[in-house]
Amino acid sequence: MHTESAALARGLEEFEIDCVADVGANAGQFGRKLRDLGYRGAIYSFEPVSAAFKTLQTQSCSDGMWHVFNVALGANAATAQINVSPDTAFSSFLQLSEFGAESWEQARESGKETVQVRTLDSYPELHQYSRILLKSDTQGYDLKVLAGASSLMERVSLVHMELSFRAVYIGGPTFEETVRALADFGFHPVGIYAVSRSADLTLNEADVLFARRWQKTSA
Repeated sequence: MHTESAALARGLEEFEIDCVADVGANAGQFGRKLRDLGYRGAIYSFEPVSAAFKTLQTQSCSDGMWHVFNVALGANAATAQINVSPDTAFSSFLQLSEFGAESWEQARESGKETVQVRTLDSYPELHQYSRILLKSDTQGYDLKVLAGASSLMERVSLVHMELSFRAVYIGGPTFEETVRALADFGFHPVGIYAVSRSADLTLNEADVLFARRWQKTSA
């Protein structure tokens, strides 16, 4: 079976990924998955919510190649309020849609935090790498992350991003809008993996792996 983990492992190997920018790291789930898949290169994880970041620090503290930052990423440097949910993985700068609130009780806002926002382009340490995997899971804010990474994107070979087929957050981009935005950077989808479905089996959200059009891939 062509699983997401298998495709990710193959992409890491075939594209010789030397750095992962893990945006919206939450408690370090993606970083842990990378290590379980055998990836031993640099990971830079970014997470703004304090409770999730504390767990992320614990996950990464014994790994000298895993660097963590308590910030959000966006189009510009700023200070902003993020809506924090009981399940911190749902925390977002955007408000839940009616569909989102009805579908995921643990996603409903339980508080707010004031956080620092920076851009990926503002991290010079990332620019020493030439084959980056950009993972972005920011609950509707991913196009802002891309807008703040225009310089770094030329060094990115793979993108792993959660996309929505239904509006979970008000003002979040549609699946089609995100695919078009990544196409403008030269990427196309090479794998789509269901995250959540409605009762009629239609997709709500999916993780999508993108690769550059000009690079060989069989992922």
